This record gives sequence, structure tokens and C-alpha cells, in this order.
Amino acid sequence: LAGIYRVCLRQSMTKEEALKEAIRANLKPIFFTTLTTGVGLMTLFISGSPPFILFAQVALIGIVVGFAYTFILGLGVLYWAPVPDLDKKLFNEHTVELTKQLVLKKPKEIISIFSVIALSALLALPYNKIDEDVKNYFTPATDFDAATEILSEDFRSESQLTIDLAAEGNQLIITPQVFLAIDDFEKWLNLRSDVVSTFTSNDIIREIKNLWDNTPGVFELPKTQEEYSQLLLVYEMSLTLGQSTSEFISPNRTRTLMSVFTDDLSNSEFIALQSDISNWWMQRGIKVSISGRDLIFAKLATNTVHNAMIGGGIASLLITLFMMYAFRSVKWGLFSLIPNTL
Repeated sequence: LAGIYRVCLRQSMTKEEALKEAIRANLKPIFFTTLTTGVGLMTLFISGSPPFILFAQVALIGIVVGFAYTFILGLGVLYWAPVPDLDKKLFNEHTVELTKQLVLKKPKEIISIFSVIALSALLALPYNKIDEDVKNYFTPATDFDAATEILSEDFRSESQLTIDLAAEGNQLIITPQVFLAIDDFEKWLNLRSDVVSTFTSNDIIREIKNLWDNTPGVFELPKTQEEYSQLLLVYEMSLTLGQSTSEFISPNRTRTLMSVFTDDLSNSEFIALQSDISNWWMQRGIKVSISGRDLIFAKLATNTVHNAMIGGGIASLLITLFMMYAFRSVKWGLFSLIPNTL
């Protein structure tokens, strides 16, 4: 607005005439810029991420208010302010003049350079990975980041899954069929290179059995439900005040929690591990629930990116339709897809 206003004043127009021409020349471009930006922000509403949705709400209100202030307060200030020194060039005028000369002198070179950049970006698309690392949320100067770095150096495990297993029918966790299935599950997991360690109720039973038995088969699991139950009772009696076995097994012995500690996995690898675990138990007719902080962040990031890609496609389509209407041309509307896509 201010640029067109200064140009019109240099052409010996009055303030009123210069402001009218500035409005006429800028109202449509600024309106469609605000409209297309608002469409892009509104597509963030389907991202599923509360921070992105809040950002879109605040930014959308900001551009709408900014559009109104530009043509009300901005024009009021221009009309109220004294006529500027028209002989003095502003910094942006020098920048515009320099850009104009560069584009007019070497258009082919500029198109070639930007084409190479665009093709390089397209070739790099397969290398994009969704990897949600909670540690990267904090700057290196924070105490939390320093603590996580120490943990990473001292411990191999980076992530954790918590598995809730519920015995079905008349079976209990202490039933041989169930705790032997858990043992097979641990053995299967330990064969995977991405799993560091596991923790289940069987580990407690082995430790208690080791305290009372020094025979060669000390680390073998009990053969009967009664022996397993007795060893679990011994463990309960050894706990201090305030501790309970309910941290990993329910009081009625129908549910148990298992922990799986893994290396630093990408989001896709973490979700694939969850799928493999679910399929392993499903083949044995047992349903499990898998959760954990790392899994929540992995799924949230993956869903957010996928929804954002869908939103970006919708935004590009709507912006193309708006450009067709603005230019009154299907050809130029489709041409606008090129910069929007890149």
C-alpha cells in the first residue's frame, strides 16, 4: 500500500487520489493472499495435533485482523501522516530494482538454478523419515536435556513398550499355559536385534527361585501352578511396607504387565514392533494391549504428518480454484500449482 501510495504521489496525485489508487491496486491481491493463507491454516485443523490446531487458530485470527487493520488503520495513518520525501528512495525500492535487473538480465540461469533445487528436493523425498525423538524437544542448555544425555550414555535402552496381557476364560497368569507362553514370548523378543531386554513376572519368579535353590535347573520356570503361586507369595512377603505385586500382576492373577526395552528406533520401526508383538499373541489366541510414552509420540507424529499431507493436498486444490477465479483463467490457475507444490 505504501509503495503504490508513494508512486502515485510522485505522479502529482493528491493524497485522496493516491490512497484510492493504492486501495484499487492492492485490495484484490491482499484479499486473495489472506484467503489462500487462511485456507492453508485451516487444513491444520485436521492434523490431530493440539499445538498445530492452536497455532492455526491464533494465526488465522491474526491474518484476518491484520487484513482489516491494513485497510483501516494503515490507510488512516497514511492519510494523517505528512507527505513523505518523494526524492529519497527507500531500502525496499533499492532491493526491488536490484531484483528486477537480475531477473531481466539472466532469466534462463535463474530458472535453471531453481529447477535444479526443485529436482534435488524431489529426489530427496524418499529419505524423509518420521522420527519423533522426545529429547529433541529441549535445547541443550536445559537441565532435562543434560539428564537425558547422561541416561543415554549410561544405558543402552532408549525406548520402552508396556504390554498388558489378560488371561482368558478360567486361566490365570500363574497357569502353566500362560506363563510358559510369556517365556516363549521373551525368548522370541530376545532374538530381535532391536530389543535390549524384557521384564515380566517370570523374571521375578526366577530370582526368587534362585535364592532358595542352587540346583543346575535353577533358572527354569516352575512346572505347576501351585509352585509358581508359592514363589510369588514368597516375593510378596519379602516386600517392604507400601510395595505390592500389583505393579506387574493384578491381585486376582488374571492380568500382568510386561515391559520391553528397545534401541533408539524410528517411528515406523517402533510401530512395526508393536504390530509384530500383537500378531505374535494373536496367533496364540490371546489379545494384548500395548502402550507407552514412546509409542504414543510415534503414532501422534505419524498421524500428524499423514493428516498434514492430506491437508496440504486439499489446500493446493482450493488455492488453485481460487486462482482460477482470480485470474479468470484455468491455465494460470493450473500454473499456480507449480509454486504451491514446490
